[in-house]
Amino acid sequence: MSSLKVANHETLQFPLKVGEPVEVYRDPYTIIRRQSAEFEGFRKDFYMWDRGVRAAIIPFWNGKILVTLQYRFLVNQITSEIPGGKVEPGEDPKDAAIRECFEETGVRCLNAEKLIFYHPGLDTYHNPTTVFFSMELAEPLPKPFGKFLWVELGAAIDRIFSGKINDSLSIIGLLALHNRLSHQG
Repeated sequence: MSSLKVANHETLQFPLKVGEPVEVYRDPYTIIRRQSAEFEGFRKDFYMWDRGVRAAIIPFWNGKILVTLQYRFLVNQITSEIPGGKVEPGEDPKDAAIRECFEETGVRCLNAEKLIFYHPGLDTYHNPTTVFFSMELAEPLPKPFGKFLWVELGAAIDRIFSGKINDSLSIIGLLALHNRLSHQG
């Protein structure tokens, strides 16, 4: 007989009643709200971290993808990432992805296609994310200037598994693109 304690069925219940959200923190990038929910036999407070809507794009040109180089505080290193960022209120995610890429690299993507939509977390994290890709880029393409570089897609996938590309946005986008391209034809 196992001595493991059986967890309550909290995760299998829908709330009987949900209170109004109350803002408990705000800065230019994040809003945190507390919301109470009543379940059968207990009450629970949820803290939702709202980072807003995000979009990114993978420029793909002659077998290479474009990555930006950025210092990231939490890992204390320069990382390789696909271009992307916040979708402004009223802005279309595709337009935001194209804008972010141009702002970060000077590369203008044309005819962007939706690659994947996902939520980084489904419990208390709001950051719906769409990744696009573009195989048509406006010319002339700027030369890499230390802030971005062109990498063969296979090498980018290798960078994921070696830990050199380690943010979820880039990993999900690059694996989705690799999957899409390997199933074409």
